[in-house]
Amino acid sequence: MVWGMFNSMGLIDLTFVSTKMNSADYQNILGYRLVPYIQRFPGVRFTLQQDNASIHAIRCTKTWLKISNVKTLNWSSNTPDLNPVENRWIILVRRIHDDNRQFESAKDQFAISKAWSEVDNSVNKNLVNRMPERIFQVINRSGGCTDN
Repeated sequence: MVWGMFNSMGLIDLTFVSTKMNSADYQNILGYRLVPYIQRFPGVRFTLQQDNASIHAIRCTKTWLKISNVKTLNWSSNTPDLNPVENRWIILVRRIHDDNRQFESAKDQFAISKAWSEVDNSVNKNLVNRMPERIFQVINRSGGCTDN
């Protein structure tokens, strides 16, 4: 399992978890990766966009986020193509392999980390800045997919 986050200013390093992530794992990663990142930019407002995976939506995680002063965006569970990080993962997968295999070794982790850090930040900015356009497309298509 891999956790990663980005915004229009840059990346947060990936975190690899050896087992299926639970809410405690997720909260630990946020505390170790997200909160220190936010603290590096005093005065900048950050909003965390996450999907409705159970570890994100569970009450204890929502409470942790509130206590940790992490603002979140309410998000529908049926809009994965609007979530910029989902599109970032697609870019990452295309850079690493073309046979859709699962990652199984430390060598794969190195390849994932390398590919994650090599994508130019203009790609991240574009994914974030295109959100209004993508939302408009979904509305105009009565909930249909975007052009990506």
